[in-house]
Amino acid sequence: AGLEGDAYDSQLQSYEKSLQELKALFVQKYGHDIDDVDEDGCVWIKTAGCSCMETLGEKLAQVKCLYHQKFAADAALEDQAYDSQLQRYEKSLQELKALFVQKYGHDIDDVDEDGCVWIKTIGCSCMETLKETLAEVKCLYHDKFGADAGPKNDTYDSELQGCQDSLCELEAQFAKKYGHGINDVDEDDCMWTETAGCSSM
Repeated sequence: AGLEGDAYDSQLQSYEKSLQELKALFVQKYGHDIDDVDEDGCVWIKTAGCSCMETLGEKLAQVKCLYHQKFAADAALEDQAYDSQLQRYEKSLQELKALFVQKYGHDIDDVDEDGCVWIKTIGCSCMETLKETLAEVKCLYHDKFGADAGPKNDTYDSELQGCQDSLCELEAQFAKKYGHGINDVDEDDCMWTETAGCSSM
């Protein structure tokens, strides 16, 4: 059993030596170690030391020095000139945006790539606006026809209350049938969903 074990060890060492020679030939031919290749044939390169940004920063500093040596100009001054020009362009852009609002009545950022204007509304819902308008109309009616219209106002108010009740029933039936309120639908029949609270991010 001892001779068989020695023969096995000798053959194993021979195979390991052949494997090392094959690995050396692989590195010589392909420029990387075979152990850096995964099962899909992709090469994984190990890097150690500086990050990519640090390396780029060092190279940028070298390029600036070479530029300064070659052209006898300070790249930092050109950077300042660029930043100054960029600030002028940004100021001009803000002025153009203000002129656009003045001419068209809305921000240029509210226009999408198709030229459609998206108006952002903040505040009252459609129902709240209608109720406010109704209150204004009632006041104007009262101012126009005076206190003598009292009994008519009572009839009007009861009819109005009946209409409001019918409207509430219709809104409830709409929500039951379609799964969202009628106030969530815009004039283009697009449904908008309002979310409140924290975002998922």
